[in-house]
Amino acid sequence: MLDYHPTSIFAQVGQPVGRLRTLTSFGRSGCTAFLISPTHLMTNEHCIGDRHWDHKTKTWLPRTVQSVKVEMGAVDPNDNQRIDTYSVQMPPLEMNEALDYAILNVTGNPADKYGYLAISTAKPAFKMPLWIIGHPKLKVQQISRLHCRVIQHARPHKHRLHHTCPTAGGNSGSPVFDASTHEVIAINHARYSAEVRDVGLAVPFHIIAAQSPLLRAIIGNQ
Repeated sequence: MLDYHPTSIFAQVGQPVGRLRTLTSFGRSGCTAFLISPTHLMTNEHCIGDRHWDHKTKTWLPRTVQSVKVEMGAVDPNDNQRIDTYSVQMPPLEMNEALDYAILNVTGNPADKYGYLAISTAKPAFKMPLWIIGHPKLKVQQISRLHCRVIQHARPHKHRLHHTCPTAGGNSGSPVFDASTHEVIAINHARYSAEVRDVGLAVPFHIIAAQSPLLRAIIGNQ
């Protein structure tokens, strides 16, 4: 995001997006998270939940989460002084393993400085142009927008949106934007598989909101 002017739309909508760092019984891991209200943060459930994906055995293993923090303002690889770190309260206010989302309280009022993202519960349309903003490989914030759109896939996943936005490890929990409205319509979930390149999965907010009274209340107050 350093390549864009601070007043550009990309830089502006990226401000409420942070780098999530989680300390667990398996060590340190990281994802992306984003502010959705003055006090609420959202990410994937698998980023902060009590399960760890073991790449060798291809199974979920139990783990203990010891602490969670979010780093805001991580956009310049040569300037760590601008990064603000906030504590994230555990356990989450709400989490859902099936839809892979979690809503948490964050302390220190980061939204006063960085704002929060507007959520849309509109159903994503085929070929809708998208942006994804996150922290791939836990690097500084980056935007994925080249050929980035909603697609239909021959092997659909239930309650998932398929997209062609390039992502990497660390993009879990990234907000998926409708490029036309600049609103968040989904939360990035995973890449499809190693065998299917450049296809990602996200969970649309119209599906999450249908099951989450907390999220509906947050959206109602935006």
